[in-house]
Amino acid sequence: MILPAIIIVAINISSSFAFHPIIANSLKFHLNPTRDRGRTILSSQVRFMSSEGSSEGGTSGCVPCSGLTSSNILSSEQIQKEIKDTLWKFEEQNGIACICLSYTAKNFQAAMDSLNAVGVIAEREAHHPDLHLSNYREVEIVLWTHKLGGVTNNDIQLAKMLDSEIKILYSPKWLKENPLASESSISEEKK
Repeated sequence: MILPAIIIVAINISSSFAFHPIIANSLKFHLNPTRDRGRTILSSQVRFMSSEGSSEGGTSGCVPCSGLTSSNILSSEQIQKEIKDTLWKFEEQNGIACICLSYTAKNFQAAMDSLNAVGVIAEREAHHPDLHLSNYREVEIVLWTHKLGGVTNNDIQLAKMLDSEIKILYSPKWLKENPLASESSISEEKK
């Protein structure tokens, strides 16, 4: 089974999954593996956990896309207001309005850890961003509601969740150039 955007790195050993301990520790997520037709699968009970062991929260979750219409697409002014004072940028890519977060992780492992953490939250919320990794540590997260072809409140809420729930080991040089990222940064000592 291939998981989209490499959500979880796993090693298949005798038809059971052994999760990489560094990834599991740095993400602090709880997995609930189950058996299905002789193979181990990950259930939808994947939750991003705080260090205290309870589910992170505080922001409202995504609204199912089936309940959205074109009237839910936000204007560029609304989007700019919502992402003001964050690292998220409003862009148009291929004629589609979206919000993007780009950063440089300290190394490949830090980039993968952050993408895996995004995957856990995206699965939990059933709202999936486009994820890009280039030059082994350059990360870009692109959010837009695919069904409607624009940015909705779902995208804004997911961006806020990612900002509040994920801590990233950034490149020291990039972090120095982007002091706003210090709130979502982890240092080597905390890792």
